[in-house]
Amino acid sequence: MTNASTMILLAGALRYSPLRKQLDVPVLALPLAPSYLLLNAWLERLSDAPALRKLVVVVNSHADAKLLQVLAEPMERPAGLELDVMVDPAPWRGPGGLIYDICSRWEAPESVLVGEAACLPPRDAAQFAVAVAQSSGSGLVASTPSRQPAGLYAFSREAVAAIPSVGYFDIKEQLLPRLYEDGLEVRAVPMEDEVQRVRTRAGYLDAVQAAQADRASRQDPAEPGGNDSADGLHCAESAQIAGTSVIQPGVIIEDGAVVHDSVICSGARVGRGAIVSRSVIGPQAVVRPHEKMVRRVVDGGSVESPANLPAQHAVVNGENREAPLTGGRT
Repeated sequence: MTNASTMILLAGALRYSPLRKQLDVPVLALPLAPSYLLLNAWLERLSDAPALRKLVVVVNSHADAKLLQVLAEPMERPAGLELDVMVDPAPWRGPGGLIYDICSRWEAPESVLVGEAACLPPRDAAQFAVAVAQSSGSGLVASTPSRQPAGLYAFSREAVAAIPSVGYFDIKEQLLPRLYEDGLEVRAVPMEDEVQRVRTRAGYLDAVQAAQADRASRQDPAEPGGNDSADGLHCAESAQIAGTSVIQPGVIIEDGAVVHDSVICSGARVGRGAIVSRSVIGPQAVVRPHEKMVRRVVDGGSVESPANLPAQHAVVNGENREAPLTGGRT
């Protein structure tokens, strides 16, 4: 293959993930730090990818596309990289079919990178792009230490041509076996870390911890560490923010409240004496005074009491119930 000048970042889906059903926020707009979103992480990890000139982000809806376009405008990106956000014109085609359809719109590139947006990008994503240029195969798969797909692929023009022009076509279940059957070379490229998938509350919070640990490892020792809280946060002196928590701008945390290993999104309020642990509190959501939010996802500014939340908004291990502030990490 040659250097891949184009990358397709798959941020849509035929079916929404559990997290997207619970929290109506596009996956790439989820914060890993107050002003650092999952989209920032992808752009940063791709900054050293040789010859990459075009990144196409594919989403489910026009609302998602408009939001990501606005959020992406001020983001740092590799010099000369064109960012295009588009709505999936045919979600029923599947990820493989989408690759074919997008590439058929242009003069087909010699090779194309493909990323699964709903995961933390590998720290060595740029090295994967280098491996593409050095490979003589038709397909490359980024592989975790446990030999699982790490969310990055590369396909030659010949491999893309093997995708049917109609019907559903998956990458892992159909395209890779098809290439093998056709005698085309497909090989794995080892990555350093296990993949952190952002499809559930627990997976998202684990990705936040991994991203924070990576940022801390690259931080100047002279700079202060601690929880990642935004400017504009209104936090009472008696409130406690513990563990690895992300607090976005415009959040209000009242007297005696405790936030532990959680994400509090813009405009949310955590009431006096409330406890929030291993939870995600969505934009404009409200946690009432003295309520316990443990291993939950809360979406929407109209939400007040967990007892009144429908199941898709207050979920604890798959159930709509209150959980004790004890036990192992989930």
